[in-house]
Amino acid sequence: MKIKHVLRTAEFKEIVSVGEKHTGKTVSLYKKEYPPEKGFAIGVIIAKKYAGKAVRRNYIKRAIYSFFREHTSVDTEAAGVVVRVTKGMDSLTRKECFQAVVKDLDALTKMARICGSEKRPN
Repeated sequence: MKIKHVLRTAEFKEIVSVGEKHTGKTVSLYKKEYPPEKGFAIGVIIAKKYAGKAVRRNYIKRAIYSFFREHTSVDTEAAGVVVRVTKGMDSLTRKECFQAVVKDLDALTKMARICGSEKRPN
């Protein structure tokens, strides 16, 4: 399943203001139901305050997109999802950063009933 990206500021604002919020230790997840024809879309927000260098911010974004690519399937319901990093990641190593984000996303997606916790088969 191809995951669309939330690109427009208006879409981000709509999902964050109207969608249901789930908060973890390192990330917050906002989910808004979409009509079936719109599909599944994801957007990521990371402020410089939480992950200073652009390299670190891009790494975290790739980790988040990778998580959703592995854990969503064709029958995943249509929704708009925004993931916002809410805690500092500068003090963590790359591996710790990846593990913290994936652990939080795993728990939050179960709470939001977005996708199963199991990886989809290849």
